[in-house]
Amino acid sequence: MLRESRRQFLRRSILLPSLTCTLYEQTGPLLSQQTGPSPQYDLLIRGGHVIDLSQELSADVDIAIRQGKVARIARGIAESEARQVLDARKMIVTPGLVDVHVHVYDGVAPLGIPADPNCIAKGATTVVDAGSAGAHTFPGFRQYVVRMAETRVYALLNISVIGQSTYSKGNPFGELLDLRYANPKLAIRMIEQNRDVILGVKIRLSKNIAGENDFQALGMAREAADAVGQFRHSGLRIVRRRAYRLRTTASRVWEKKDWFEKEKLARKNGDPISARPQRFRRCYCKKPSSEAADRTSPS
Repeated sequence: MLRESRRQFLRRSILLPSLTCTLYEQTGPLLSQQTGPSPQYDLLIRGGHVIDLSQELSADVDIAIRQGKVARIARGIAESEARQVLDARKMIVTPGLVDVHVHVYDGVAPLGIPADPNCIAKGATTVVDAGSAGAHTFPGFRQYVVRMAETRVYALLNISVIGQSTYSKGNPFGELLDLRYANPKLAIRMIEQNRDVILGVKIRLSKNIAGENDFQALGMAREAADAVGQFRHSGLRIVRRRAYRLRTTASRVWEKKDWFEKEKLARKNGDPISARPQRFRRCYCKKPSSEAADRTSPS
């Protein structure tokens, strides 16, 4: 085995890298001329019909994307300015859509469908799952749906701890037929632990879901909603709905309806009509004036 002298080692370790750097500096301009300037955009969406209500825009334009954000919207952006070009001609291009009522707890809630193939793949980038999970099943929903999906998923928490896992075509029995499953305390605790995802409380009150427990279950849902109060998240203002007056108001409504049905039947048959109860006289007595109607019409 030949041994190098110190002079030979220095010549090899110093002169050769210097020669390499010199050659690279001389060929650098030639290489840049061949490759051209580097593209300034990562993606160019070309030729689509862009609809953006925030900008009052509805036109065939190009969109340039840089680092995941819209960098430019204009006609005729050169393809050479982007690393990747997506041909969107004859297609509609919009900001991500928001779907406020979905069920994406696939495999747990019988109504559930997979989130990504049905949401982000079809333009809905943000969705709100409407009560598929309750206090007992929400941890799994967060772990296996919210965390795993590309779609941004928020949720309403079902007042029933088992969520919507009971009702199906083969088992037509809802989650509130047994009121023991409605647990405001557990709902409040789960909402407090997941305020970044849970936006409100969900309850279903149809006959096959709640049976005769509808008003009592509604009171429990209101108890949970009132306890956690109002909060904001990611620019979404969550405002509690107007309160329902529970059992007392409901009984008066049905009493009033029953009386007017009897009055209508008496008029039809020509029977004597009893005096209208005092508590009913403010209702259906006269039509509001046009000015009052304008004031009370929803905006």
